[in-house]
Amino acid sequence: MKKIAFPRRRRHGTIRTRLIVSFSVPVLAVMLLVMIGVYRILLSGSEAQVLSFARSSYDQSYELVSSYIEMMLYASDSIYYNGDLQRILSRRDYAEEMPIDERYREFLVLDDVFSTAENVDMIYRTGIYLRGDIPYTNNNTHIMSLETLFERSDYMRYVYTVRRGRYYFSPPVDIYTSGSEVPVRAVTLLRPVRTTDGSSRQICIEQISVEAETFETALSYAQTTEGAFVYLVDEYRQLIASTDDTQYWNLKRGDLLPASEEDSSWSQMEIDGRSYYVLRSRVPEARWMLTVMIPVEDVSAESRYVSIVLIVLAVLVLSAVVFVAIMLSNSYARRLKNLNALIQRVRSGELKISRYSEPNGDEISELFNSFSDMTAELQNLMRAQYRSGKAVKSAELRALQAQINPHFLYNTLDLINWEAFEHDAPEISEIAQNLAKFYRLSLNKGRQILTIREELEHVRAYVSIENRHFDDAICLQIDVPEALQPLACLNIILQPFVENAILHGFAENPARGVCNIRIEAWREGDDVVFLVQDDGPGMTEAQIESIFRENTVRQSSGYGVKNIQSRIRLSFGENYGVTYRNTKEAGTAVYIRIPALTPEEAEKRLSNP
Repeated sequence: MKKIAFPRRRRHGTIRTRLIVSFSVPVLAVMLLVMIGVYRILLSGSEAQVLSFARSSYDQSYELVSSYIEMMLYASDSIYYNGDLQRILSRRDYAEEMPIDERYREFLVLDDVFSTAENVDMIYRTGIYLRGDIPYTNNNTHIMSLETLFERSDYMRYVYTVRRGRYYFSPPVDIYTSGSEVPVRAVTLLRPVRTTDGSSRQICIEQISVEAETFETALSYAQTTEGAFVYLVDEYRQLIASTDDTQYWNLKRGDLLPASEEDSSWSQMEIDGRSYYVLRSRVPEARWMLTVMIPVEDVSAESRYVSIVLIVLAVLVLSAVVFVAIMLSNSYARRLKNLNALIQRVRSGELKISRYSEPNGDEISELFNSFSDMTAELQNLMRAQYRSGKAVKSAELRALQAQINPHFLYNTLDLINWEAFEHDAPEISEIAQNLAKFYRLSLNKGRQILTIREELEHVRAYVSIENRHFDDAICLQIDVPEALQPLACLNIILQPFVENAILHGFAENPARGVCNIRIEAWREGDDVVFLVQDDGPGMTEAQIESIFRENTVRQSSGYGVKNIQSRIRLSFGENYGVTYRNTKEAGTAVYIRIPALTPEEAEKRLSNP
């Protein structure tokens, strides 16, 4: 039949164009008006927002500097009021001669005081200054001579500050560590230590040091723009830390630094031809001044950045609107393509397709619903066919079992048993009993389900008979927990593997002398796993692969490996069955997996697949 070509492209293009215009134009107009309003609002308040953020960052730096000062004072107090230090240094005879071992013990006690104080967070070094005639003042780590303090260029400032009843915090100085030639720049607290017994006699001068880099890191939080400049000076206008030392010294040499007056709000001033926003606050404990200078053009640049962000955002939103319009216009064509793809999958034989439905309620949705109903009906037909095939397999198995007249067989074996007793032949009687048990469990009155215990009895009866052929050369070991034995099992799924182990692992090479076979079982979640292992010659990968391509039927059992695999999967599903492990050097290992069910549950599962 000649196919009719519809003008699909022209009609589809026309619908798509109309949808794009009808959807995108109103949305674009509304979005444009919204963007203009948002732009004006943000632009008017952007400068205030930038300064507000800069103030928050400045406050954070201020709090950090203040907390570092408090930690230095805390470490200072821990040394000042230490009982051991007061006890040792407040003695009038401290400088007099005393035994070396006693002096050394005192030194260790003092050294421990300083080491403990250095455990305070961010404290770099602690120590005291003593008179040079006092022993161990040459220890440059914690105990130093007063002469080294007198040589410092800021010693007179220390004296002046202390006389005014204040703590002295020095600008950064180089501190040398014992064993290192590289100094560390550190800010130092110097404080006289006096006796606490009421005499207020000075016994030493303590030193608490913090690396200058710690304060520089704290100042960096207030540097919110690229051109922002932050610095910290003491009451003598000595630099403690800054974000740019070169810029500070250039401004100081030109006498261009802002005045030292505290200013809690932003002020604008001209410095060296540039306009700055300036904020200054005093750190009261150390009498330091923290100053931040932000160029006005940086604040304006932030406002321009907001404008650029808004423009980019507007372009992205407008592009997204156009994109969504195009996607909506293609939705109908895409839905029809999806329906066609599902039809092609079913046409190729893939019937396991989940139900596909659309909630739109239009004509295309009705097509999808009708197609889903059709595929569901096909799946029902396939399941019915599966059940029919399973029923045929079960009928074949029952027909095979029915080939033996059970009453005739049991009567004959019973006759042989009694004849053996009358002729005093217990071996024949045992063989007849085991053979009767073997066929009773094999036939199982036409049922496929028995217990694991009965299946193991079936294997034991078979091995007992075979041992008459091989003079008890077959050693069977069974390790199955008692808790598993009442569970259900398909009949004749273990004996064929034992038979294969005997025929291929021993009968073909009787010179081995003995054939060891082991049967184990264990629980794995909701499954039971059997292991049948022998010590025969093992199998190659090619032999393992060929087992499931050919039905290795044994005349004595009537069932091959392929047959057992099919019965298990037909009964319980594709997740169960037989697997081999290649053990060429240590025999053959077979794993049989079945679900852990009671006989009643198994019978119900077989009758209602």
